[in-house]
Amino acid sequence: MNYMPQWHADFDKGWANTPAEYVPFPKITWPEDPTGPDALIEDHWLWPTHKMVPFHMVHPVTGKEIVAERWQGDIDRERAAREAVSA
Repeated sequence: MNYMPQWHADFDKGWANTPAEYVPFPKITWPEDPTGPDALIEDHWLWPTHKMVPFHMVHPVTGKEIVAERWQGDIDRERAAREAVSA
C-alpha cells in the first residue's frame, strides 16, 4: 500500500496547530523493522509542506499530465531557513 496522507491532526486542536512530522514516516525497512515497509517513500510530505497530488488522468482542459510538484512557497521557506542557519 502506498499510503500518502496530506495531513494528520488532533480533532480538538485542528489541522492548523499540527506540528511538522506529526506522524513520522518510516525510516527503516523490513526485515530490520518487522512492521516496516518493503521500501521507503522518496520525497514524502505532510503539513505544513504542500504538494499537488498526481492524478491518473490528463488535465481536462490542457490535456497535459498532472505531475506531483512542490509548492514554491515551501521551497522558498526551506531555502530561507537554511540561509538563516548558515548566516
